[in-house]
Amino acid sequence: MLIAIVLCGCSPRPPTPPTDEEVISYFWRHERELTQLVSLGEKHPALTRAEPKLAKYPDFNGQPSNEDLRAQETAYKILEDIDADFIEWSRKPDGKIFQAKVPFYRWGLSLGGFSKGLAYLPNFREKPPRSEQGRNYRQIGDTAWFIEESDTR
Repeated sequence: MLIAIVLCGCSPRPPTPPTDEEVISYFWRHERELTQLVSLGEKHPALTRAEPKLAKYPDFNGQPSNEDLRAQETAYKILEDIDADFIEWSRKPDGKIFQAKVPFYRWGLSLGGFSKGLAYLPNFREKPPRSEQGRNYRQIGDTAWFIEESDTR
């Protein structure tokens, strides 16, 4: 009986995810910084991900130049200023960004978890992306930014 109580008491319950209104409020408060992050990615195709907590293990596409390294440091500073864990830039074969993601909330694993964040999707400004594979998108105002919600529980 004691083991059952301990096991039940230790089972992790996910914290309440933020509402869309909370994510939208965060976006409007930090729109300038988020736009700077996208711009850094556009100017520096070697950047693929910036995660200040893993600064010892930077992630680049190819060999970064000194300018790329400075851009990565700038991205770290911006992310810390807006209290974001990381940004991930995804590119087309020509190097242009088709997506940039900034997580807002994560719980669980990629298989069996839930996440909510911001996704910069410039190609979908006129036509929002379809919701598929557990992912839902909701556009923020008349911007190229969307709330991306993924539920694989």
